[in-house]
Amino acid sequence: MRRGLLLVLVLGVLSAACGSSAESVDGQDAPPPVPAAGVSLPAPAESVSPDQGPLFLPVQKYMFSQHEVFEISKAQWVMLNSCLERYSTPPVDFRGSDPAEGDSYRMSRRYGPVVRADVEKRGYHVPDSWTGAKSQDPGAPLTEKQNAVMYGSGSAPKGVPPGGCVGEAARRIAGGGDVVGKSSVAGSINIDSFNLSKSDPRIVAGFTKWSACMKGKGFDYSNPLDAVGDAAWSTPEPSAQEFLVAQADLECKSSTGLTETWVQVESEFQESEIQSRREALEGESRSREAQLKTARDILGGRR
Repeated sequence: MRRGLLLVLVLGVLSAACGSSAESVDGQDAPPPVPAAGVSLPAPAESVSPDQGPLFLPVQKYMFSQHEVFEISKAQWVMLNSCLERYSTPPVDFRGSDPAEGDSYRMSRRYGPVVRADVEKRGYHVPDSWTGAKSQDPGAPLTEKQNAVMYGSGSAPKGVPPGGCVGEAARRIAGGGDVVGKSSVAGSINIDSFNLSKSDPRIVAGFTKWSACMKGKGFDYSNPLDAVGDAAWSTPEPSAQEFLVAQADLECKSSTGLTETWVQVESEFQESEIQSRREALEGESRSREAQLKTARDILGGRR
């Protein structure tokens, strides 16, 4: 185990709470910052242009943004090192990076890229700044004592809290909440709407039109998810072919109106689920606000 690795893992796991994309929608409230903490989200767009900016879905207002997840993760790190100090254990490094300036329209990337500037710059590739990948230097190995005190296992000194300093930090942030940095009900709605949308007759018809458009440009894909998931794009940098396919994908989404339809279908499902599960969602929102207040108090030296 290496120094700093724990906080990288915490940040990575928590970032699943932020949103969802075609690349990561299978996660819990799976990839996705959207606006910085405290910014209200607009209603889903009625029309989508390749030159348009953010798209948002109704359930997103109940979910943690990536910036909020970063705040919570860093507060956990502060608490972790405070706990380690109590047991005369060297601190661990924080290896996360603030994604506040990351993918500002991340929810829409569940459909693959929909913004022209994005496609022209990176094709189907997701930049490291959206995930903090290049900042995740594992650092020096953890000592046996660090590992034991952090997790409360092995040769941990007497009195180390259950789950070690990691467990104590998580409980401190969570308060009476369910899970740190995670909106379970909102996340399930987010995932379900995406998965169910793919079999909606309007989306199936949209896929057919999109696929025909792509064939007209010389590319054979059944739907945008097949295109963005093509194994040929598993390269360090976008290839010339990737740029061509991504540009065609974008043009076909625009000409067929697929993105608008997809947003509409998902929004209808989400609005219905929000109405029927409002009490649970509002409970999660209160927990989210409490966790953020605790995290910000810790970061501000008020706790």
